[in-house]
Amino acid sequence: MPLASHWNLAGPDLIVLALIAIFLGVPIAVALALNRRFQQRNPGKRPFRWGYYFAVQCFIGGLCLGFSLQRGPVGVIVCAALYGILSWFFAQRAHWAWITLTIFSCNPLAWIINFIYLRRRWWEDSVETPTI
Repeated sequence: MPLASHWNLAGPDLIVLALIAIFLGVPIAVALALNRRFQQRNPGKRPFRWGYYFAVQCFIGGLCLGFSLQRGPVGVIVCAALYGILSWFFAQRAHWAWITLTIFSCNPLAWIINFIYLRRRWWEDSVETPTI
């Protein structure tokens, strides 16, 4: 019997590890890959890792929100489409999408980080580089 109880304890541990991988590992890996591509195309610009990470994490959160509402496939598709569109425009640095997605995240820590981070990035984008 001790072996059977050992396997029963492994189930919740594996679920927790899988959730950590989904909510932390996948967005970090995708954000680093997108940022590498961004840096290759724009060698003079500052990295955009946090922006890509937040966009990917919110898209995954939108999928989970669709599943948790239990509205069936239509609810999942609607949430995925809404958060996917917002995440796409967030990654494209559309100011309205940054504000909307930050509010929809319902995460006060993300509100504070995005307030500081995005304000700096908006200022950086508004400053034009002199051409010689």
